[in-house]
Amino acid sequence: EGYKNLTKEVIKLEKQREKSRAGSIEKLAAAMTDFVNIIGSHTILVGHEGSYLPPKYLKLLEDEINSHIFSVKKVEVRPAHFGVRAPLLGSACCILDALFSGSLPLL
Repeated sequence: EGYKNLTKEVIKLEKQREKSRAGSIEKLAAAMTDFVNIIGSHTILVGHEGSYLPPKYLKLLEDEINSHIFSVKKVEVRPAHFGVRAPLLGSACCILDALFSGSLPLL
């Protein structure tokens, strides 16, 4: 009996989380739709913490954006290649650029 109640509670909580995620995706899609309509981008790369979004949410985001855009025919939403490592790699590139351009002196 206890397991049945626990299972029902877990299912209920998961449905609430799913509804909350869908609402967040709709808000993010609204902001990205405005961006696409202004800039005219054909691809959106989702990086940083957005790299943790499961593919089904990226597809939902893409579908939501494509249903409201008017500046381009279709937008593709993809995870960024570097994902959560983008800030780290970008920082390393800044240092290496300064080193190789000569603006960062060696000892």
